[in-house]
Amino acid sequence: IARAMFQQKNATGALDMLRKAKEADANVLTPEARLAQFYEQYGDSGNAKKWMDLALKAAPQDLRTRLVVTQWAIETGRIDEAQTHAAEAMRLDPDSLEAIILRGVVALFKKDYKGAELYFENAHLKSPGNFAAKNNLALALCEQDDPAKKRKALEYAQDLVRQYQQSPEAASTFGWVLYKNGQLDQADRVLDQVGRTGQFGADTAYFIARVAVDKGRKEEAKRLLTAALDAKRPFSKEQDARALLEQINK
Repeated sequence: IARAMFQQKNATGALDMLRKAKEADANVLTPEARLAQFYEQYGDSGNAKKWMDLALKAAPQDLRTRLVVTQWAIETGRIDEAQTHAAEAMRLDPDSLEAIILRGVVALFKKDYKGAELYFENAHLKSPGNFAAKNNLALALCEQDDPAKKRKALEYAQDLVRQYQQSPEAASTFGWVLYKNGQLDQADRVLDQVGRTGQFGADTAYFIARVAVDKGRKEEAKRLLTAALDAKRPFSKEQDARALLEQINK
């Protein structure tokens, strides 16, 4: 009902309904945070920011609220804010798997690959079957100038593609880890298959483009990078994508 009222441009009524939901079930997300999500979903980032801030004021010690704000901050490119909120989430619950993973994601965005490795390794040890933990651990390891870590990244990536054979994300990570291990031709084959699915995000677009440049396919790379950057959604390889596009355009 709250969502329907919001869609009818009745934000006040929506908030009242969300508060009733919270009264009925304490496990429901903080009303202010849910309203902020509504605003973001409908393209009003200004009000989303306002209500995320109000959610934190209303429930500063609520872990779920802090996690939602952290995820929102990452998705909207507020990486410094995300780092602050992720650290606070871990203070509230050092054993929270979601908090640890989000802290690792922030580290990836900041290119702190050693830090990302530590967070994702912690998450992987807590939950060996968690896809995000293992997938991101492989990505963090392959970016470091340590042959042993690159090989370990390849082991993790191979495990993931065997376990998740239909996952474009697992294949994307495998392709990138192959590239970082110097296996250009194999990386090109794997990432080409991912590209053909049409189901990939901006980071994967960068992976494919980076390999395409090394294989001499600059126009393909330019198309992919332009589309990824034009989407104006933050991604961890955004700086690299801009630099590569500038290199191509010289």
